[in-house]
Amino acid sequence: FRHIDEKSVDFVLCDKISLSPQIAIELDDQSHERADRKKRDEEVKRILEMAGLPLIRIDNNSRLGPAELAQKIKEILKK
Repeated sequence: FRHIDEKSVDFVLCDKISLSPQIAIELDDQSHERADRKKRDEEVKRILEMAGLPLIRIDNNSRLGPAELAQKIKEILKK
């Protein structure tokens, strides 16, 4: 448990009724290019996969608008 204790993501979208986690969202800035951060990101990805929680990664420099993000979320929730 200790190896996941200090891990976090930027946002978690939950079901509005059950409050169960549905999607994790991570915003990636330049810090995610560092070797230590890449290792941490891979570990978080693995942990979320084991938990069955999809992860959306968004590059802070991207021009992803609200409509495009909503579409990504809808596509994942359909699965």
